[in-house]
Amino acid sequence: MSLVARTAYGARAAATVGLHAAHWWWARRQSAPFEAPEGPAFRSPHKVPDRAAVARAFAAAFEADLAAIEQGLYPAPPPPDLAALGRQARAYRADVASIDRRRQARAGTEVRGDPATAGYPAYFRQNFHWQTGGWFTQESAQLYDFQVETLFTGSAAPMRRATALALLAESLTGIDQRQVRCLDLACGTGSFTADVARAFPRMKLQALDLSPAYAAHARGALARYAVPVMTGLAEALPFEDASLDRVVCVYLFHELPPKVRAAVMREVARVLAPGGIFVLADALRTGDNPDLDRMLDAFPFGFHEPFFTSWLTTDLDALAHDAGLLPGPSRQAFLTRAVAYTKPR
Repeated sequence: MSLVARTAYGARAAATVGLHAAHWWWARRQSAPFEAPEGPAFRSPHKVPDRAAVARAFAAAFEADLAAIEQGLYPAPPPPDLAALGRQARAYRADVASIDRRRQARAGTEVRGDPATAGYPAYFRQNFHWQTGGWFTQESAQLYDFQVETLFTGSAAPMRRATALALLAESLTGIDQRQVRCLDLACGTGSFTADVARAFPRMKLQALDLSPAYAAHARGALARYAVPVMTGLAEALPFEDASLDRVVCVYLFHELPPKVRAAVMREVARVLAPGGIFVLADALRTGDNPDLDRMLDAFPFGFHEPFFTSWLTTDLDALAHDAGLLPGPSRQAFLTRAVAYTKPR
């Protein structure tokens, strides 16, 4: 990568971090304290994180992303759509009061009052992160990426690329991508699916999400790449046995109850062909980076994440083993870790 390209990456990353850090700071100023005087106190057995260590881990995510780009594992991200970013920023600011009201009231299941959510699994009918509309509205889908980037102060996309996309790319080295059938499981808005499509434009890529609203948003975002997007349950995938060569899944498992995590792992193993690979990326678990353990404990306290505490002690390798998958390479970037699991031939 040329000096100009490296400088452009750095400038864009700095602008992204600045934008989302400013919105994070503004939102905190508009919201009630993290610990409400009349509410429960936050407790964690882990040490208060060293700010320098957190800053190093944060910066390392961008360094890993840039290194993967320079290695040719995937291309640099395209420039942002500034008009769309401006609309999302305004919508984010307009929604902060509703989120804070929900947070203070611990109203994490408001969406269950909407008849449109009937028939979906109870675990899915949540206002995750106290978000308005949960996973069920177009407004939520349009706002989601900005909310997540603000939550992680601009590091969410680099973390996804430096872990999941890098492992997927490594698994495809020397393989004709035209012969590879790949699924982005729980694709959400399709932002990561677009990263995959840009990196592997000839791969037989498709995406699936349980939310009709998010799937519709993803179809619009992925139309230029001709990636089909369908809706369906991760624990009951609409694919035949051994019909896929790669499955990639980002940030789904921490939002699933333990029994459903195991069921999804079994389903992925079922649909993978022998020799197929499952790239699973999600939040760190306790011990992945001891400097960040207290931050992980704080996440379900400050945000509505009903299954996150159980996620922190989940033995993923054991789930994979029970499903017939073998652990392989892993990558870690700030608050995200990914593992490539293989189905034996």
